Amino acid sequence: MTVPDWYVVDNTARTVRLNLIAGQTPDNNYWNYNGATRGALAITVPEGYRVTIELTNRDPNMAHSVGVSAETSNFMVPPQPTPVFAGAITQNPTSMIDGVMPGETETIEFVAERAGNYSLVCYIPGHSAVGMWLYFNVSSGGEAGVQSR
Repeated sequence: MTVPDWYVVDNTARTVRLNLIAGQTPDNNYWNYNGATRGALAITVPEGYRVTIELTNRDPNMAHSVGVSAETSNFMVPPQPTPVFAGAITQNPTSMIDGVMPGETETIEFVAERAGNYSLVCYIPGHSAVGMWLYFNVSSGGEAGVQSR
């Protein structure tokens, strides 16, 4: 597991900060997080930590969103925009006109209060089906970092 520059953990304060960039690269029609799609990254945070996700949209054409979903395998049907943790979803997550628009940034905060395997998902219709999702794991053992899958 590595700790890239967009992942900041503070074990004393029990916090994790993730800087996610939607559309960082043109891969997958800009429908990616930090250039990764289809679960290519597994982000792990320790259980009980306060997580801040800053989502910046660099896609030149399309709105995006992010939320923590219980879905981990079937993204052909968009998961319901019901986050696993209170506050773990951007505003208007399914809206192509009121989501996080190109050039905008939105920050969400939540406590990763329950260990388990989850995902980070874009809830804009069709985006998760073509791969705009990553694994998001909450570790009961204190592990923190990112793995390529």
